[in-house]
Amino acid sequence: MDQVTLDLNNVNFVDCEQDIYQLKSRSFVLHGVNTFSNGGKQSITCGNDASVNMKRVSVSEKTERALSLKDSCSMTLQHAYIGKNGALDIEGGAIHLTSLSDLACQNCTLEGNKGNTGGAIYCDNSSFNIRSSYIFDNVADIGGSGYCTNTCQSFVASDVIVTDNVSNKEPTNCKGLDE
Repeated sequence: MDQVTLDLNNVNFVDCEQDIYQLKSRSFVLHGVNTFSNGGKQSITCGNDASVNMKRVSVSEKTERALSLKDSCSMTLQHAYIGKNGALDIEGGAIHLTSLSDLACQNCTLEGNKGNTGGAIYCDNSSFNIRSSYIFDNVADIGGSGYCTNTCQSFVASDVIVTDNVSNKEPTNCKGLDE
């Protein structure tokens, strides 16, 4: 599989009504200070065995979630800010993982996102690893910081500061994301 490199530096996508990227069946690298903000729905949808590596990315103020990974997508996210995304009628205000996807986050901040189930993170039948990161001020009916279904394959959180997340019910199966 050929790797496609999108080198975006100091780029702002403002008031976008559709997905910024729909990544499928390729390998992508997004480096630089990329900002996706102000309205619109999701910013990045990844699926169909795509592999994505993102560094120094900011995704904010989406009316739905910032990242949606499905259909065996693999993503690495480093030094990223994902904030003020989501709506109270969706799963995963910042990140939505389903269908055998895999996400590794390092040095990331998930702040001020909202969702019905999982204010910051929703993980179903997928794997999620987060290290040296911050998860705070997220809101959901169930799991302000995150929610993992019983079919979540792997959920690892190490050196993660989780604080001031709000929910009516706490999930019991996302070890390391205690409010």
